[in-house]
Amino acid sequence: MNEKQWKEVRRLYNAALDLEEPEREKFLQAECGEDAEILRDVLALLADSADVRFLTWPLGDSGRVLGDFELLEEIGVGGTGTVFRAWQRSLSREVALKVLPEHFSLNEDRVERFRREARAAAKLKHPSIAPIYEVGCEGTFHFIAMELVDGPDLAGELTAVRGNVAIHLGVPNTEEYFKRTAKVVLRIASALAYSHGMGVIHRDVKPNNILINAKGDPKLVDFGLARDDSQGTVTETDRVEGTPYYMSPEQARAIQERVDERTDVYSLGAVLYEMCTLSRPHEGRTTREVIEKITVHEPRSIRIANPKVPTDLAVICEKAMERELVDRYASASELEDDLGRFLAGEPILAKRASPTRRALRYVRRNRVAIGATAGLVLALIGAKWTYTWTAQVDWIPIQIESETASVYATRLEISGAPTGGEEVNLGKTPVNTKLPVGTWLCRVEAADGRRAEVLFSLDPGGETLKRRVTLTSLEEIRLGMIRIEPLLWRASGACTFLPNSVTLPPFYVDQNEVTVDQYRDFCEANEHPLPYFWARLDVSRLPGNFPITGISAEDAEAYAGWKGKRLLTHAEYEYLLHGPNNAKSSWGDEAATPEHRKAAGPYLAENAPIEERFEHFLTYASPVGSYPKGATPEGVLDIIGNVAEYLGTPGMELIDGEVRPMKGLSFEVDAGYIQGGEVVENGFAHFDRPATSRWRPLHMGFRCASTARDL
Repeated sequence: MNEKQWKEVRRLYNAALDLEEPEREKFLQAECGEDAEILRDVLALLADSADVRFLTWPLGDSGRVLGDFELLEEIGVGGTGTVFRAWQRSLSREVALKVLPEHFSLNEDRVERFRREARAAAKLKHPSIAPIYEVGCEGTFHFIAMELVDGPDLAGELTAVRGNVAIHLGVPNTEEYFKRTAKVVLRIASALAYSHGMGVIHRDVKPNNILINAKGDPKLVDFGLARDDSQGTVTETDRVEGTPYYMSPEQARAIQERVDERTDVYSLGAVLYEMCTLSRPHEGRTTREVIEKITVHEPRSIRIANPKVPTDLAVICEKAMERELVDRYASASELEDDLGRFLAGEPILAKRASPTRRALRYVRRNRVAIGATAGLVLALIGAKWTYTWTAQVDWIPIQIESETASVYATRLEISGAPTGGEEVNLGKTPVNTKLPVGTWLCRVEAADGRRAEVLFSLDPGGETLKRRVTLTSLEEIRLGMIRIEPLLWRASGACTFLPNSVTLPPFYVDQNEVTVDQYRDFCEANEHPLPYFWARLDVSRLPGNFPITGISAEDAEAYAGWKGKRLLTHAEYEYLLHGPNNAKSSWGDEAATPEHRKAAGPYLAENAPIEERFEHFLTYASPVGSYPKGATPEGVLDIIGNVAEYLGTPGMELIDGEVRPMKGLSFEVDAGYIQGGEVVENGFAHFDRPATSRWRPLHMGFRCASTARDL
């Protein structure tokens, strides 16, 4: 770029700054004409995404000297200036020289902010704050000379951590890594505590503004957005200032009052979150989207994002990032002290949020999905839905085994409908971790596209749940399955236990129940035990195309995993059962004969001899698909009649007007629906019997499902 071009870019940039977006575009198109290069440079600068080396173009012809400083090389570019490695001639030392771009010198607010940054930082003398040596101006160039920290910034170090080549923090998810992380944050907290004591609020704490020297010591830099109580401010009170990903909620809202030191505490907590999880608390495609998430949504729990984070360190991070100011650490000193206790192995003062607050966090984090009805929110706040309460307290071990694959977990509502929450990366198989009590859908996917799914319904105080899955191609998974696209389903009327509306993503479901022959193949291929009664009775009388029974919910889950599939969720099953219009009686009287329906009901007492129960099943059951008139609109067969079906998420029951999970969370008995109301209580059929491997009734079968991920 020559001098003439430089002056034209500067002129157009400053003129465009005062225009709104529509007028700005028209103005630039008219002024630039066919000069695409000038237009590109101005637009890039306006978007804050330019490589702004050209802003310091005149330095190239001036011998790259500013006063006492000889510029050696550019080492960084930011929104408030370009940083050079420079040689200070009078003292024979290398320094970092921050230079305000020349075009900013025409904007008095920019110049004043630069001066204030220099004055604010110059009065701070702390080992974890890069000191200011000199402030000056040469012609139209304003500059600040400061300590040269010869090392990466924390953002670069975290990039190295992700690639397992970090110098200072080491190998992620190790005890030493978390200790080093805590030490870095402790020292920055100490720097902030000192700065706050001097009346200076940084307001832009982020990894890019934390440098790490050769010894591994962090240094806080860039006070360009700082507020110094002794100087006042030049920032408009209704303007969002700071880097979006690390803003506090009050910063992101641009509230009409001054932020205090707790905003820096939040931002440092966001930095700690990223160091622990290697992901930012909030992500978005645009600045506006990120700000909206900060102001409206809760971040993922740090222990869900990375279960390996030490509990006390996670509690410290959550305390620093509390949305409400009164719940946050009152000062950076308090944060520093708790980090010191963590490093010393002493009890920290911060406590886990109460169940009430955790429930409210959960509501805020999933307000789109579960905030649709005020009744549900009130149930959470009033601690009436005990399942959701305990889901925020207990962590249950899970294990997933397969060929090498990545595992991602998504939290579901109790019915199995998605909450709208983000997927959590659980790492590579074999996975051995913990998840909070609740319902989880785990996606297991290999690099070549083969996949499998696992549903976990985790009970409070439950033992380790183990699943082994077979990675399977999409073509094999979808064989014999029917695609269901319920979209937004109004779940009122017949399904009174579900929220007013449930958004079910498309899914695939087996057209028929799993048959005797199919289950026998599974047992032979995996040396899995055959149904218990086969050794006691003449099973040669049992047709191979009859639905399999006499198995447990765990057996059904094992079969589904072998096929790379999962069991149906309760919400999916209800959609199939009642259809998009929530019909009270499923698919009509022609769906099956009364005898066919009887096979699904436990008409004989549980203690009846197995021989009698077997004869009952042979009398009333039929080969799968025997009643095509009872097909759902999509073609799924035997949703009513033949056998009741195991599901992979909790059954629901209505007790005293409250919706609660059934005591056995991993199965569902819908004999009431199948029988047309003969054993229904308050619209629900239920049995107070846990789904254990000891409960293997002759009226329970199952079919498989799979989430549609090929959209």
